[in-house]
Amino acid sequence: MMIVFGIKSFRIRSFSLEDLGIVYNEEPDIRIEVRQTYFHLLYIPCFGLGKTWAVRKNNKLYEMSLALQLLWMNLLLRRQ
Repeated sequence: MMIVFGIKSFRIRSFSLEDLGIVYNEEPDIRIEVRQTYFHLLYIPCFGLGKTWAVRKNNKLYEMSLALQLLWMNLLLRRQ
């Protein structure tokens, strides 16, 4: 018998650079995402492991460094 388990993530919220007040016309398809990581057992989510920030460019997902995550969180808090 095989037990399937692992870690996955899903998007909570997504921001374009224009939403954050950044005008950048060279790459219009860059988005900043807040993602929730969770543990699953038999593809059923069991518990959350934390939030992560990521950059989506050309439909590929890149994880942000901790320093860059803190910079984006400060930027978002100032805009609210």
